[in-house]
Amino acid sequence: MIKINLKKINFDDIFEKVKSFLLKHKLAVTSLSIVALLACISFLISYAYFKVTEKDVIIGGTVGEIPDIDIRVMVEDRDNAGEALGTYSEYPYVPQAGYEFNRDLSYCTHGSELIYGDDYSLTVDTEGPELCFAYFDATASLDINLEVYIQEVNEVGEGLSNEDGNIYRMIAHNEVPAGYKFNVEKSSCTLGTLSYNSRDNRFIIISPGKTFCKAYMDAVSPDVLLKVFLQKVPGVSNSIDDYYNLADGEKIPANMYYEFSKTEGLDSSCKTGGTMTLENQNIVVQAKQKTVCTAYLDIVSGPIVSEIALNNNKVALMASPIGSPISKWYYSTGDNYQEIKDGNIEAASKVRIYGEDAAGKKTTIIELDQDNPYFYDGIFTKDTENEFLIEQAGYYYLQAWSASENMTQNAGKYADGYVYLDKGDKVFVTVGAMPNGATNIKIKANNDNNRLLIVGEDLTYTYTEETAGNYPGTCALNNKYYLINSHIYGSRETFTAPTGAMERGHLGDGYVRISYIGQTIE
Repeated sequence: MIKINLKKINFDDIFEKVKSFLLKHKLAVTSLSIVALLACISFLISYAYFKVTEKDVIIGGTVGEIPDIDIRVMVEDRDNAGEALGTYSEYPYVPQAGYEFNRDLSYCTHGSELIYGDDYSLTVDTEGPELCFAYFDATASLDINLEVYIQEVNEVGEGLSNEDGNIYRMIAHNEVPAGYKFNVEKSSCTLGTLSYNSRDNRFIIISPGKTFCKAYMDAVSPDVLLKVFLQKVPGVSNSIDDYYNLADGEKIPANMYYEFSKTEGLDSSCKTGGTMTLENQNIVVQAKQKTVCTAYLDIVSGPIVSEIALNNNKVALMASPIGSPISKWYYSTGDNYQEIKDGNIEAASKVRIYGEDAAGKKTTIIELDQDNPYFYDGIFTKDTENEFLIEQAGYYYLQAWSASENMTQNAGKYADGYVYLDKGDKVFVTVGAMPNGATNIKIKANNDNNRLLIVGEDLTYTYTEETAGNYPGTCALNNKYYLINSHIYGSRETFTAPTGAMERGHLGDGYVRISYIGQTIE
């Protein structure tokens, strides 16, 4: 059974929340008039929308197919206007906002104690098998209530149906995986209109007031259904639990080098025929019929691109220090690749570049053009150099993890944010080492007065417009370096790991990743 935390969006500060709505919850509002209308009615709104922000295993122990401890979450039903009905239905997640734990109704069938924690967790104090029911009462009405249903599919991705119509199941996170199209006829709202932007994977609701919407997504039968599982921690591959499922449409992370796993029982193959190869860190499937393929990828030593700068017909190239040395670089302006000699390439509007090490391993392909002539994805560990010069002005995404070697006490923390840097700015990185070293990123000078981001056991801070007045010490930075969309995650929270997986607290040495975004943030 799983626990899924929900995040509340409150309309008290309407413009900030609409912005968060667009960036985090993929629910678009397309008209400024709608924003103004919502602002007018915001005094009536308590809870607007709920999105999954965390997913954790509640019960991991199993005996065969029967769990040792089973906790069933019962959430109070709402009507089409979002009002509580007094009846309860089983949910696949623990609600975090808009609901309240009902201790009187909750119970365990064998009398064990069911404990509801401040971090929205459910635990059972028991010495044997147990079945528990956790009840949650609705405490606020919803102004926009969206339920998303996706069509069930068979093993080759074809939509299932019965005599009464298509078979659907609800997805808790309201984010549709790849391979589905919007069913306009079946989808509807009690008030207003509902549409779907397939390009951005966003639902659009336009309504003058409270509304309840249901979106139905039909399966589009694919010729090839590919499932990719990536290793969570380098060197740890004992079972499927050591891998995470790459989301549909998501690319393999470029800050690690992957190869097909050699772990026994985790064979990368296609069920009904076809072959898979890993080319430039992309999986290529060749098949003459419909097929389902599963790939398990391990993190190994290999070449990783750190920086490419394109200037007219010259190109500057750099490999990441955490990867193997790149001995040759190749580029293409059409169909064929040729080796780059002395940094010279042919003139073209678009160019694709990759690197190769002495063992013949190839990096991912980086595509650049005249409007986007620069790529940077800097990785820093405790053993790498801590100073570099910004070669291209633009927005950079900063990510930092602190070190920890004890998961049961103070696991490592995480912080991120975007900042605009000028060409010539110097960035200084200090990466914390175990047992509990702090990680920080400094701008312009290597001293504590220039710390832009700090992640440590005793101090975690990001320099933003809201936190500038609470700077730890004397601040030598100006408002030009305020971080945008910055977040801080504690040692007991779930966040992105350096590998791209999700981790609850960071274990191991610290880590820093700085990625070039471009001249704008979308």
